[in-house]
Amino acid sequence: MFNVVSIGGATRDIFCKTCKGEIIENKKETLLAFEYGSKIIPDEAFFTYGGGAHNSSVCFARLGLKAAMVASIGKDGTGSAMVSDLQNLGVNTTFINKTLKNHTALGYIVVAGKDHIIFNYRGANDELVINNWRPLKKTDWFYVSSLTGKSDLLVPQIFNFAKIHKIKIAWNPGSVQLSEGYKKLADFLKETEILILNKEEAKDLVSSSGSKLDLNDEKSLLMELKSFGPKMVIVTCGNDGAYACDGFMEYYQKVLSSHIIDTTGAGDAFGSTFTACQIMGLDVNISLEKAAKNAASVVGRWGATEGLLSKRDLFKARQAVKVK
Repeated sequence: MFNVVSIGGATRDIFCKTCKGEIIENKKETLLAFEYGSKIIPDEAFFTYGGGAHNSSVCFARLGLKAAMVASIGKDGTGSAMVSDLQNLGVNTTFINKTLKNHTALGYIVVAGKDHIIFNYRGANDELVINNWRPLKKTDWFYVSSLTGKSDLLVPQIFNFAKIHKIKIAWNPGSVQLSEGYKKLADFLKETEILILNKEEAKDLVSSSGSKLDLNDEKSLLMELKSFGPKMVIVTCGNDGAYACDGFMEYYQKVLSSHIIDTTGAGDAFGSTFTACQIMGLDVNISLEKAAKNAASVVGRWGATEGLLSKRDLFKARQAVKVK
């Protein structure tokens, strides 16, 4: 019996920090540039793990939930090391696929000052399949994050299985899912317990429905997304905080970050912590504040999971919730 099973990606993340990059701004975009043909020696390098399924499952385990991960890795040393690390953190790895077709996914992050670029090699993440669903029956929640390549075919299977076995779904759809537009996602949205999006993703989804709403207005976005069917909607807005709507009230949570080193994994920390608090039966206000606290801890460390708090540490401080 699992409290929550995370389904999505798992990657090896490598951060290279350098002062050699130059920020170039033009009318269309901002660029991070390096001298052509140069050999860059990083000032610092950090080696961690990431990916939506990885980050959320580690978060759930640290908060005391019985957590498992469904993901695909390569039959390589990186994948084996990741599995060992997850097991040490208390995550059940029974459902991790190992494939010979591709290497374990890699995220290569070049950091220059407060700016960064990410090179994503999807690798084994594109090959995720679930051949044996039976052991997943006794699960309370699925936490579904980005599914790429052939893995996107799992979305209808996940929702169908969850409906049959009365499993609740927290969904943080990735770019592949969102690119399909509202019409293709409509039936899944109606079966979603918690929909988690950042503001840009929320705008894309609402826009794809043909809505003429002001997409820069958070409250309008919330209400429109809620009308799509999910029981709860979360929209994160970076430094502007996060908004939530459960159909009865609208909520707002300010950012609690004071010292930002790396924003990788902040969204995963927020979404999975909020979901964990809901699984624990906590109200929306407390769930939002704890999600913001955990995200603030994550951005104070390199990597997506190094700053994740234990349940004891998460619930130490007093609450600081602002509600609208």
